[in-house]
Amino acid sequence: MLENIKTPKILKEEALEVVNTISFEELEEFNYDGTNFLLMTFTQEELEQNPENEREDVFFSASTEIDGWDIYILDSLSVEEKKRRIFHEIIECDLISQGFETNAHTKARQVEEEVFGKRGESQKY
Repeated sequence: MLENIKTPKILKEEALEVVNTISFEELEEFNYDGTNFLLMTFTQEELEQNPENEREDVFFSASTEIDGWDIYILDSLSVEEKKRRIFHEIIECDLISQGFETNAHTKARQVEEEVFGKRGESQKY
């Protein structure tokens, strides 16, 4: 019975390699495990001007430009924070693509903390 339980495939070393190659240009394409991503940056002013946004400094959506996912990230974050948050988004998107949408965020956070350590108490993300 337990052999029928599906487990997610998480390639954290590969995801970290991808994140470490990102240059954080305004518009940048990259690939993780066969999935295309398009990274876009936005400013604090753009974040504040969008009342529908939940005021998040990083988020993803199904891509309108490529076959894959768009990741949007606040341009004023430090490079290390950008890497951490993009790593999380890559893992979360991949888990959703594998059919684990119910607990994708929680599992992605667990994997993120295994790689980058616990988040600070002041981090809302």
